[in-house]
Parts: sequence; structure tokens; C-alpha cells
Amino acid sequence: MSVNIGIFKKEADVVEAIRLLREAGVDHDDMRVIVKNAEAAPLIASVTDVPVEELAGLQDRTANHDVPGRAGGWPILVAAPVMNGGDGRPGNATGVAAAAGLWGLERDNDDTGEGRLRDIGIPEHASERCGEEVEAGRILLYTEADEDTNADSILRHAGAAEVLH
Repeated sequence: MSVNIGIFKKEADVVEAIRLLREAGVDHDDMRVIVKNAEAAPLIASVTDVPVEELAGLQDRTANHDVPGRAGGWPILVAAPVMNGGDGRPGNATGVAAAAGLWGLERDNDDTGEGRLRDIGIPEHASERCGEEVEAGRILLYTEADEDTNADSILRHAGAAEVLH
């Protein structure tokens, strides 16, 4: 599977790219559209079954997505005894530690568009550029497809101004 991210200026081009990718065998679960705000994609939302995500809404989604120890976007806190005076015995106080931190599963706390895009799987080398493009009003079509699908060519044929990998 390879990741391809088409950067589009026109919503109709995104719809065409989705149609062509579906014809090539790419499942709707392997695509997502990312926009600055939902109002930018009424056509995509109404005529395709591909999820449309707002950049602003990604923080809420990624804060809870597949990360053990998170509820409502906040780490679940785990009480642990605090050692008293260095003698190795538990003290009377109770310490608190974030479960996600204990497991090494801390979410990228970068609250910028770039950080949110990394949180949902946009490759790090492309996240800055993708964040800039979405903030400028462009539409991203993210897809994971087999190499032989030629998703890059399909995205370009449908009108992508650029395709990132």
C-alpha cells in the first residue's frame, strides 16, 4: 500500500478523482477528504461515501482514536503510590500519572494544522505542506492504494494540482 495525497483547487475535481479511484478498486475506507471547514465540500459530502473531515475537527477525533487511556480527549489518570523519603516504602500521598504517558502513547500535542494532520497519518514530510494547502482553502484527497492502482496518475488526471507521497 502506498499513500498518495492529491491537492485540489476544485471540489468537482475531487469528486471525479474519487469516482476514478473507486473504478480502479480503491475502497471508500481507504480514502478521506480533508478541508479547512465543512462548508468547503457540500458536493463531496452529498455525492460520495468518502469521509470529509475538517482540519479544525481533527483534533477531537484524533485525541480519542485508538489510543488506550483516553476518554473525552483527556488522558485517563492512574493513581500510583508515591515513595516516601527514598526508603522504598509507599508513602501516604498518592501520585497521579497519565496512562498514555506511561505506555509511551502520547498524542502529538502540536495544535497546528500540521500536527493534527500528522495525528491522522499524513506522513511527517508532507504534513507541513498539506497544512498550508488546507489553510489556503485547497482540498486534500488522501488515499492508501496498492502500487498497481496508479493512484498518482488517477489523481493527476482528475485535476490534482500536485500529488504528494
